[in-house]
Amino acid sequence: MAAIAVMSSASAATVAFGDFNHDGLMDRAAITSPTTITVSLANPDGSYTVSAILKAPSNQPMRDINVRDTKADGNLDILGVGYVNR
Repeated sequence: MAAIAVMSSASAATVAFGDFNHDGLMDRAAITSPTTITVSLANPDGSYTVSAILKAPSNQPMRDINVRDTKADGNLDILGVGYVNR
């Protein structure tokens, strides 16, 4: 099955959806703080279970998130988009 990604707009967003574990359910990745992305896997009953918490350095806050298969390996990659505070 091909990787599927859905974002809330044509550009990056603070929440992105995709089938990260290839089970046919739409999982989600969300920016939950300026330096944290929380990945939650969908359950068949419609609920979600947190499966990973990804952290960026404190001087690199994120403002957008995007998911796509950047390596063309059939797996979605989670991209935090931000800037560097110097």
